[in-house]
Amino acid sequence: MLAVPLVVAVSLGGLRVQTALREATAFTEMAAGVQLLPQLVALDNAAAIVAGTLAQRTVTEEMLDELDETVTTVDTARRSVTLDPGAAAALDAALGVGRSLSGQARTGPVATSVLTEQRETVRTSLSTVVAAIVDPITDQDVATQANQIADMWAAQRTLFEQGMSVVELTAVLRGESATAPSAEIWNLLATLRTESALVEGPARRYRADDPDIADIRTQIDRRTSLLRESVDRAPGQAVLDDLKQSLFASVSAYTGAVTTSSTELREAVDAKSAALRTAAWRDTAVVAGLLFGGIVVAAVVAVSLLIPLRRLRTAARQIARHDLPAAIERIKIGDDPDAVATHRIDVHTDEELGQLARAVDAIHDQALRLAGEQAHLRLQMRSMFETLARRNKSLVDLQLELIEKLELDERDPSRLEHLFRLDHLAARLRRNGENLLILAGDRGPRARQASIRLGDIARAAISEVESYQRVHIESAPTGSLTGAVAVDLVHMLAELVDNALRASPPDSAVTITFTRTIEGGTAIDIVDTGIGISRGDLADINARLATRADPTTDTTRHMGLFVVGQLAARHGMRVLLRPTAAVERNGGVTATVDIPARLVVAPVDTGRPALPATAAEPRRSQHLAAPVPALTRRLERAVPSEPAPPVSLDEYLTPTPMLQKREPTKDDVLASGRNAPTETGAEGTTATLIGPRHLRAVAQHPAPAPMSEPSADEGAATTPIYFGMVSEWLTDPTTTRSRHPGREWVSPADSGWSAARHAAEAAVDTVTESGLPQRVPGQRLVPGGVAGTGTPRRRDPESIRDSLTAHLSGVRDGRATGRCW
Repeated sequence: MLAVPLVVAVSLGGLRVQTALREATAFTEMAAGVQLLPQLVALDNAAAIVAGTLAQRTVTEEMLDELDETVTTVDTARRSVTLDPGAAAALDAALGVGRSLSGQARTGPVATSVLTEQRETVRTSLSTVVAAIVDPITDQDVATQANQIADMWAAQRTLFEQGMSVVELTAVLRGESATAPSAEIWNLLATLRTESALVEGPARRYRADDPDIADIRTQIDRRTSLLRESVDRAPGQAVLDDLKQSLFASVSAYTGAVTTSSTELREAVDAKSAALRTAAWRDTAVVAGLLFGGIVVAAVVAVSLLIPLRRLRTAARQIARHDLPAAIERIKIGDDPDAVATHRIDVHTDEELGQLARAVDAIHDQALRLAGEQAHLRLQMRSMFETLARRNKSLVDLQLELIEKLELDERDPSRLEHLFRLDHLAARLRRNGENLLILAGDRGPRARQASIRLGDIARAAISEVESYQRVHIESAPTGSLTGAVAVDLVHMLAELVDNALRASPPDSAVTITFTRTIEGGTAIDIVDTGIGISRGDLADINARLATRADPTTDTTRHMGLFVVGQLAARHGMRVLLRPTAAVERNGGVTATVDIPARLVVAPVDTGRPALPATAAEPRRSQHLAAPVPALTRRLERAVPSEPAPPVSLDEYLTPTPMLQKREPTKDDVLASGRNAPTETGAEGTTATLIGPRHLRAVAQHPAPAPMSEPSADEGAATTPIYFGMVSEWLTDPTTTRSRHPGREWVSPADSGWSAARHAAEAAVDTVTESGLPQRVPGQRLVPGGVAGTGTPRRRDPESIRDSLTAHLSGVRDGRATGRCW
């Protein structure tokens, strides 16, 4: 947050310091160039003196040595000065002319025109160099002093012109020139006026008592006076010598003035450079101090802001990720919203952060309040939903009991079939009511219950569907489940089997297989060959089965799928749908229910030899001694582990004495101390043909002490016709007995059989001589045992059909009340 201002401040301070240092460095380089100015002026003076004296043929060796020394000094000093290429070339040209002029002076006389040209070259070149040094100066004071030197040098350059005019007058006096003397004198006077004007400008910047300026003015006045005296007459040699001496004196005065100005300029530049350098370091220190102070202040402000901000962020994230979800979950499971503790954010300041913390606390409170209201509304709706579902379930139970009574009393096969279909429809209504209870969050009984065999669970699930004849169990499992898990598994299998039957053709079969998993659990496969489901839809369905989500408005359209997923998640089971065949369409669907090993318990061993599952008959459960109101439907309408062998109608209609309708007596089968016939499946333990309502009843009522079981031989005494009718007329033999205890079926022929038993057991009163019993004719006759003689009559086909119907009804009644014959 504070990085951007700090970076900006450091950048600006650095730029300011860098600018000051750059200016100081520029003045340092300028000082080196300014130090070169006096040497350039000295080079110009030396070249002018040599050129002038060489024209008068009065040049001396000292003058030439001075020129050579000046050229060497300038050439050495230029190496420490950085000049632009133009100025450097001009300086090289001036140095070259100086060397050439010195060499020409030593070799012989030089024409005046050549000397004038060389002198002009030196002056022009040095003027370019001086301009390159002075023009870049931006400081006003330094620039003024530099211009002062340039102006003094410009005035000094007029001395060469005056000297050349004196040389011309000398030639006139010698007769070597035809020029009139007055013309040269007027030319000298004009040059003097120019010099005087050039001197007056820079002289104002010198002190009033400066000796060099005073000497320059004196020499100008002296030369002017000498020339005015010679205007009317030709000047003599003495005048010319005075002019020459005055010129040399002016050269010395100009050199002193330029030296003084150069010294002052150099000192000014050095002072300015030092001041700039000092200012740069001072600015650096000030900027650094300000930055340090700013950093300290920013750190204090950051600490005062960041600590509450960090607390606010940490608390807000804790509320959003942990506290609020945990509080909402507690409210969902029934905790009082007012009792759920809320943690306030530990920021109690009055500035913006404190206000933001209070706003977050208010949002937290509002979220908890809304969650409490939603949870309360959800509980109300769930309670109302559960109450309505239980009332519906109770009404359906009463309807099922009434249907079962009608089934037991009905003898017409067509009506009985309609009653069976109505029974299955009511069973579906009951299962739908149970689905509603599951949607309402009902978890059923939680007490510890007796274990139920997996085979009985599968048969109970099959009895829940209408087309149970199409369902086959290919293998018989050996494990058992506790009652609570068994009840939910029956519901799950019923939903899956019903879905498989509805999605497959009416002439196809649905197969249930059991497989032992590697982990020790059991996998139940419900296989159909009906309408297939695309792999994308299967993936979505499996995802919904694996996710235990809350019911929504879309749940009602997939209630069975949702209920299966909820029940599976309740017990840790896993349900998976996959294609039966490797085709995209109409390949069928296989539903797999994976039961973990922790839910499977070992079956109870009865110690009796096992009977084949295909030869088993239904028996009563050992829990049926207690009257259970819920056992009032045909849940035992399940098929055996393998399809029963076919039974022909001829075998079924084998001539046998027709049983007359028997009436119940007070002697109940249960009073004899024997239980109903038993079935021993391939698992090696007895299987109980029970239904889901029986499972729920067993879960709610403790089991009484087991009754005596018949022997295996007795259980094996089955009739073939049972397997032909087991999938259609299989009923609960305990229903009637539990509803009408103490009743037994009798017929009018029982009295005859009783008389025959008494006649056979009668004692022998008379014996023959040999000791054999003596029979008395007619003593052991049984009433109705001897048919009277008469004309045989022809039987009516209608009566035969009625007899067969009565026989079928008797067999059904016998199967319903137990084996009584």
